[in-house]
Amino acid sequence: MARILIGWELGANRGHVVRTAPAAAKLRALGHDVALGLQQVDSLGLSRDVTIPIFQSPVWPRLLASAAVPVWGHASTMIDILCRLGLEKPGTLSAIMSGWDAILSAWKPDIVVGDFAPALLCAAHGRAITVSSGTGFVQPPAYLDEMPRLAGAPGFDEAMALDIIDADLRSIGRDPLRTLPALFSADHYFVETFQEIDPYRAFRQTPWCAPGIAPASFDGSGSGDEIFVYAFSATMGQSVLWDALRKSGKRVRIYIPDADSTFVGKLRRAGFIVETSAVTWREIARRSRLVVSHGGHGFLCSALLAGLPHLVTYYDLEKQLHAGALSASGLGTGVQLHYIDADACAAAINTAYDNEALALRVRKAAPDFAARMQPDFGDRLLTLASAIS
Repeated sequence: MARILIGWELGANRGHVVRTAPAAAKLRALGHDVALGLQQVDSLGLSRDVTIPIFQSPVWPRLLASAAVPVWGHASTMIDILCRLGLEKPGTLSAIMSGWDAILSAWKPDIVVGDFAPALLCAAHGRAITVSSGTGFVQPPAYLDEMPRLAGAPGFDEAMALDIIDADLRSIGRDPLRTLPALFSADHYFVETFQEIDPYRAFRQTPWCAPGIAPASFDGSGSGDEIFVYAFSATMGQSVLWDALRKSGKRVRIYIPDADSTFVGKLRRAGFIVETSAVTWREIARRSRLVVSHGGHGFLCSALLAGLPHLVTYYDLEKQLHAGALSASGLGTGVQLHYIDADACAAAINTAYDNEALALRVRKAAPDFAARMQPDFGDRLLTLASAIS
């Protein structure tokens, strides 16, 4: 049986653990040994299987509030994002790799899965079979000569970034990289997204697998009349979105996982229906004509499966790309949340809500997305583990 380490390094969404726990359970049920390296060790909650070993993943310095600095530099490439997290500081990559080295020495895996984990993939190179996993956005194709530019010119000097990376690698006895994309090299790639929303789809040489989400219910009738909003108060609480939704005049149902009672009360006084626990996609699909969110990958894919038009109120590069992909596919639209006024945002909401052609396209597309929900991450990993056992 195979010995496996699944390591999550970057990214803050629940999607990083939603698919990991069931995959680990499936592997363990068949006799494989699985350990988890988690960026947030409490992310599985009290319902986790306490018999699964958990390691604290090495933490990139600027994920820590005490080490955070004001964001600077335009973000156009994945290297820009990593530099914002500390990659441009000499010694960062080598230190994170050394942390992973200690975990690898303790667990001695046959297979290492890096979920948005470039330092783990580098550390495991030559020590185990490596698998890069996650959405398309977090997996730039490693064979490329340069990092694709997703939104204009890079914000950081790429030649300098490569020099810093290579100096770090040499300092711990590792070979330098040929190119920046090689930072994401692995033996296998599990690209967990729909092709339409992969920002690297034009460069991708490996097949896609199903997004790491539960299958969503598809109502198909298009009879709902509500707007369902999924948001976070930490990033969207002070935005114009709430005033825009009020001005739209539509029936609005909201779920905000991190909302406190004060914010919930404020929204209810504005006339909104506010849920205090997660709503099933069956209910969302039955009630809704339009969904509005920040554009997180899991919610976006679930809306496509449910056949619901989507207005993305984006505020970072990944969500901007998601909005652009929906628009290009004719399956949704987007607005830049912090650079739009309430009237313009309300107009965008009403335009999307009233667009019958958009609603019909999304409903017609839903069965095709549903047909692509296999194989998923767990299926692919189980096949690999079985092959080496």
